[in-house]
Amino acid sequence: MNRRGFTLIELLATIVIMAIILLMVLPAITALQENNETRPFEYYGNSLVEAAKVYVTREGEDITELGVEQWEGCVDITYDDLISSGLIKPFEDSNYNCSINTKVRYTKDSEGNENYDYNMTCEDKDGNKAYEYKGIENAEECTVIDQSDFTPPECGEAIGESTEWTTGQRTITMTCTDENGCESVTKTFDQSTKVGYITVEDGKGNKRNCPVNVYIDKTPPKCSSSGGTGDSWTKNNITLTGTCSDDESGCVSNATKDYTNEGNFTNQSPGTVTDNAGNTTECPNNQNVRIDRTPPTISQRLSCDSSNQACAYPPGGAMCNTVHEFTFNETGSGLYETTYTHTYIGYNGNTVTQRTNFGGASGTNLTAWKCHNMGRYSWNYTITATDGAGNSNGISGTIYR
Repeated sequence: MNRRGFTLIELLATIVIMAIILLMVLPAITALQENNETRPFEYYGNSLVEAAKVYVTREGEDITELGVEQWEGCVDITYDDLISSGLIKPFEDSNYNCSINTKVRYTKDSEGNENYDYNMTCEDKDGNKAYEYKGIENAEECTVIDQSDFTPPECGEAIGESTEWTTGQRTITMTCTDENGCESVTKTFDQSTKVGYITVEDGKGNKRNCPVNVYIDKTPPKCSSSGGTGDSWTKNNITLTGTCSDDESGCVSNATKDYTNEGNFTNQSPGTVTDNAGNTTECPNNQNVRIDRTPPTISQRLSCDSSNQACAYPPGGAMCNTVHEFTFNETGSGLYETTYTHTYIGYNGNTVTQRTNFGGASGTNLTAWKCHNMGRYSWNYTITATDGAGNSNGISGTIYR
């Protein structure tokens, strides 16, 4: 068996290789040892930040001396603040004191973005520095600026508004101004209204309702008809009126319709009314117009009719008195009043006047008669007729024996 050992050269080579490996591994081992020593301190520092977040939430607006929600700047939360509030406990290893210059800085910018960082120094019982972390670049005292804004934005130009009435829709854009910024708002109106409102909002959430001229009217106007004659007749011209009313855009005018010709017009309407937006309404056809300008006619006939015993002379005899027969004719509004008036000299020499009213007639014709005593020398007579519209006609004459 060959029992030859390592040569000197081989032994030296092995030692050199082992030395190189040791040099390569030693820094990692050292870093691992150092990391294991500092890791508890790093964990404690992170716990300070988490505790500070809870502290800020708990304090709310009182986190600053201003006592407002809207602010910009930074606030330092001391180690004692966190300890006294019960959010953290002292470092777990009593051989170290981590309260030296320790604080958490809470920072908020104008946009509301938040950030937390901290400074912490830990010393052992001999006063030797065991760990130090400085995340706060400028550890001087913090300041805060009040950014509270309770003033709503100012209404600007209303683009698209109008004071001309329409039946359609209207789209309006309201501009606004505010030191914290304000965006224009566009709104489409499609309901009946004269004035609408568009709400604008600034960068701080303050709002203002801005009035705009919308002028939309989708409701037709109302109309009431009047001016007719009803069931009566007239000889005058008639004008029907449709009275317009509208609670939104208002009426352009009333409707009118004139009647100048004779006739019996039933269920008539004055026409159509229109509001200022263009909506229309037909007025009710509930009016009658009855116009009659033609007077009634009167025809007469004289006779001596012995068969008419009412006029026999002597009464019941074969001779006759004069029979004055007359006929009233009306083709329009109907007879309203008919009269017969005659005057003669009585036996005693006095003048006698007699008047007979035959009234009207349900139809358009009326025939009547009067007997005249043959013993009289003469009779003056007047026959009149008036129709339902007030038109009159009359004839006069003398009857001689």
